[in-house]
Formats: sequence, structure tokens, C-alpha cells
Amino acid sequence: MSGETKSMSGSDAIRLAIEEEMERDESVFILGEDIGSYGGTFFVTKGLLDKFGAERVRETPISENAILGCAVGAAIAGMRPIAEIMFADFLTVCMEMIVNQAAKARYMYGAQISVPVTIRVPFGTGIMGAAQHSQSFESWFMHVPGLKVVCPSDPADFKGLFKTSVRDDDPVIFFENKQCYFRSGEVPLDKNFTIPFGQARKFTEGDDVTITFSEPFDTNGVWDTGYDDAGEYVVTVTASDGISESEETFTVVVNDVNRPPTFAEGAFD
Repeated sequence: MSGETKSMSGSDAIRLAIEEEMERDESVFILGEDIGSYGGTFFVTKGLLDKFGAERVRETPISENAILGCAVGAAIAGMRPIAEIMFADFLTVCMEMIVNQAAKARYMYGAQISVPVTIRVPFGTGIMGAAQHSQSFESWFMHVPGLKVVCPSDPADFKGLFKTSVRDDDPVIFFENKQCYFRSGEVPLDKNFTIPFGQARKFTEGDDVTITFSEPFDTNGVWDTGYDDAGEYVVTVTASDGISESEETFTVVVNDVNRPPTFAEGAFD
């Protein structure tokens, strides 16, 4: 595997991953609203229509149910669709297709079929999207058997985990934090670069408690753990969104060190 890397934004890393997978496998195609000549709301798919044509870059009506219905059907029929839902908030419109169809089809057909569909979903705050375009629903789908939920945190993650998602034989919801689209980082250029599912990235080792983040927070190493005056074990983290200069401090009382605290974005800003 080549060790060559290039600095690029999160959106460029996803575009590169999509392009490489479409070149590698002719069964991969993309569909969604405004993903063609416009290039998507966050311009992730810009240029792909010119390169792959309208047969593999499918513009759709404004109907999340139609997008997911077509994608799930195509996946069952042997294709590997990449479906874009413009904002995570709109997943509420097509929950039936995700939760009752895509997630359950392999089980209900006795493992005789697979549903290799990847659902791309921009989510989170930070772009002044207001209440209906800023929510974080990834935790909902973590409770649905049959679904795989992916939350990358930097451009290298975006590429490696996305390629793994497309190649997986089960339905994957790929949550893309909007702020990460604009962050840059080194991304491996090897076309075989993937990151396997199920491996958390360990930033700091300690002895007392495990703290997990499901969002790309920038803690800058500002955190503290220990017992307070009441004898309770407390975790305090000071984090920023990595873009604005504002910081916020979170304090969590850990009642059971075997159930680690998880920090994530709120529902909306």
C-alpha cells in the first residue's frame, strides 16, 4: 500500500472515495437531489456527472422515500447504490425504507439476499441551518439491528471509512458532520486505502475511565477527571467545534466506569 498522502478537505476526500469506487466497480452509482450539474448542497459530487454520465449519477425528485426506495431495490437487485439525503433531518421522511426494509431484508429472506446500500447524510450544527437542518440523529440508528452507522471525524476517515461502507454487503448510514467538510488533513492516495469498521481511534491512554466522542470535537487536550467533594467521579471536558473561537465546558458524573460517558452534538443549535 502506497504511503503517499495529499492535504485536502473533508468534502474533497469523500468525492475522491466516490470517484475511486465508481471506477473500481461498475455496479456503484449515486443518486439524490441536485447531485448532478449542481454538485450537491455541499458540492461533494461536483464533477462526477461529467465523468460518469447521467446513468450513474442520478438526479432525483424531492422525495426521500423515492430516493431510498430506488436505492434499496437496486441494492437487492445487485447494484451498490450511494444515496444522498440532503440533510439528516430528512431521514424522518424515509424511516420506513431504512428501518423496516433495508435493515431487515437480509434477516427476513434468510440471508439469501444482501442490501449493499450506502446512505450519505450531512448532519450537525455550525452552518446556521436552524432547527430543521441541524439535527444529529446518529444515535437513533445505532439501535436498529441490521444497520451500520459510521461517523468519520477527519478527511482520512472520510475516505477510508466511506470506501469500506461502499464495499460492505449490509446497509450503511454514513453521517458526515458538516463542519468536517471544510477541515483539511492528510489523506492517503492509495486506491486500496480503507479503514475497517469497529475500531475506535485512541487519542489518550489512562487508567480510570473511557471517554468516547461520536462527533469531531476539538478538545485541545483540555479535560480533567477525578473525584469531587461529594465523592463522585467527574469528567470535565472543554471543547470547541474546531471552527469558531468559542469553547464550552461539559461536566459528567460517572456512576459506573464500565459504562463510559459519550460526548455528542445536541439536537440543533
